[in-house]
Amino acid sequence: MPRCLSDCSTRPSSACFVSFERTIYTERVIAVLGEYCEGPKFHQRPGTEQRKRAIEFFRDRAVLMVWDNYESVLPQFGTYGVPPEG
Repeated sequence: MPRCLSDCSTRPSSACFVSFERTIYTERVIAVLGEYCEGPKFHQRPGTEQRKRAIEFFRDRAVLMVWDNYESVLPQFGTYGVPPEG
């Protein structure tokens, strides 16, 4: 069995879910990840520090982030990020 599958310390014990079903921005992804990893106190940090910590979480931890409904942001499946005509 590969080491990554047999060593529990390298696998997350749960998953952080981010839904893209509705319009979502980078700040929301950072907030969801931050609260998942650090709890509600994460929101007390300034925005620039939140972004820095989110990057650190990915570097330092085994984080499984599931991007749910991500296909809805792709151009062929909708108009996400496209300004309305008119």
